[in-house]
Amino acid sequence: MSNQPAAPASSPSKPPHPGVLMARIRDLAKQGAYSWGDHVFDRCEEREIDINDALEVLKLGEIDGPITAGVNANEWKCKVTAKTDRSSRELGVVVVVIKNQEMFLITVEWEDPR
Repeated sequence: MSNQPAAPASSPSKPPHPGVLMARIRDLAKQGAYSWGDHVFDRCEEREIDINDALEVLKLGEIDGPITAGVNANEWKCKVTAKTDRSSRELGVVVVVIKNQEMFLITVEWEDPR
């Protein structure tokens, strides 16, 4: 038996499956387990985006692009996109899922057509 302390738990090196993470994002959105900083409101005002539309994207959208590790352990960052009822354009919401228990909205943006 070793007298050395156990190594600290680290984040998995492989991101979660997009379907698994999207299901968790939807659950957190429905539970109201999210927060945001001033940057989100600044971008909503600047880009004429309704915050309620951004929250709807989190409930109905899909992950678009890579899932990357957040700044801290047990954080995953991704962009969720969907069309809203108020526009023919897709809306993107960048979020960080923290410890699988809450979300922090980073920014909102209109997606350019591809």
